[in-house]
Amino acid sequence: MSILINLITASCIIFYLIAVLNLLVNLKENDSVIENKAPFWSLIGAIMHFIVISLDIASNQGVNNSLFGILSITAFFVVNICLVVQAKYPLRILLIPVLTISIICVGLANRINFYIPIGVTSSGSIIHILTSIIAYSLLCIVLLQAIAIQLIEYSLKYRNNTRWISQLPPLQTMETILFQFMTVGWIILTLSLLSGLLFIDNFFASNLLYKTILSILSWLTFGLLLFGHYIYGWRGNLAAILTLTAFITLAIGYFGSRFVIEIIL
Repeated sequence: MSILINLITASCIIFYLIAVLNLLVNLKENDSVIENKAPFWSLIGAIMHFIVISLDIASNQGVNNSLFGILSITAFFVVNICLVVQAKYPLRILLIPVLTISIICVGLANRINFYIPIGVTSSGSIIHILTSIIAYSLLCIVLLQAIAIQLIEYSLKYRNNTRWISQLPPLQTMETILFQFMTVGWIILTLSLLSGLLFIDNFFASNLLYKTILSILSWLTFGLLLFGHYIYGWRGNLAAILTLTAFITLAIGYFGSRFVIEIIL
């Protein structure tokens, strides 16, 4: 089984890498034929990624709750969300960082074999786990969009219009998409917190307390930003700072304990 997982993991990385190279070539060669191949290779890589996750679950008889196991699953969701979104919006260029990070996550999950089972005690806990991963995946994309918006504003201010920036939508469209994603991510994060409160017995236990508090703080920050945007028109640097703050808070709560236990200790 391990040999098969290694082979499919290598295939996943290769297909993701081919997609990244296609996108990078397209930055220099404005060729729609080259550009159109990137989603195809990304999709093949995502299929390989799904097989890797499935084989890992079958091998361990459960979902791997380790740092790199969860990172790999999250990366899979982010890739697939981006593939769906780029079919409607011209955000294909964001696949470059998404696929690059996914390559790292898949590789590390394969090489660092540290298995921690997820304690699934009810259908409610499954809802909590799924909504947590989906919310985090959506908010990862929100962070990338916020960074892209800051770079667009910088290029407009200093008249430094590089080719990759020209492949993004106009600034106003980017901001509209950003807050649409943020709204959906915030709603799903709300469902995650509510399902955790209702279905996770030790949601406020000492070993999960810091994670719960940080997740709630992140939820409040995203909620504040959405309120300020829709009521007072907050945008620009303030929106970027609050987005970064909320995401880092969520990431520390989501991955902090795993990093300390598995890497530092």
